[in-house]
Amino acid sequence: MALRVVADTNVLVSIFNFGGRITEILELAVDGWIELYTSPSLLDELRGVLRSKFGWSSRRLQQLEGVLLEFCRLVRPAAEIQVAADPDDDRVLECALEASAVFIITGDRHLLRIGNFHGIEIVTPGRFLKLAPWRGRYSDHGAG
Repeated sequence: MALRVVADTNVLVSIFNFGGRITEILELAVDGWIELYTSPSLLDELRGVLRSKFGWSSRRLQQLEGVLLEFCRLVRPAAEIQVAADPDDDRVLECALEASAVFIITGDRHLLRIGNFHGIEIVTPGRFLKLAPWRGRYSDHGAG
């Protein structure tokens, strides 16, 4: 079983707008080293940010969602959480709990301050890539 991960909206926005080393997270999902999870509320947030801040068209957003859902698993959180200062952060935590994720990857300082939520490590993209946890006990791929 691959390592279960939730990438926060800010991570996906960076991947699709700026590229760079952060795209390795997406490559890990496409190659099956990690399983990325998302939820309807996180997809809504992603669409909203890409539309309002980056001017993405409805058609481009539809295409992106289709591509994302090819390698992201969609979960529908059963419970609402109210622990973070920002309700959007609660949606990330809900998704991670429902997915039984091991990591949340984010650039959000409020989430990063939490550090660990019900055993789910909350780390920056750089820290996640440096740790390379998919090479360990979480993956059938082994140390390869």
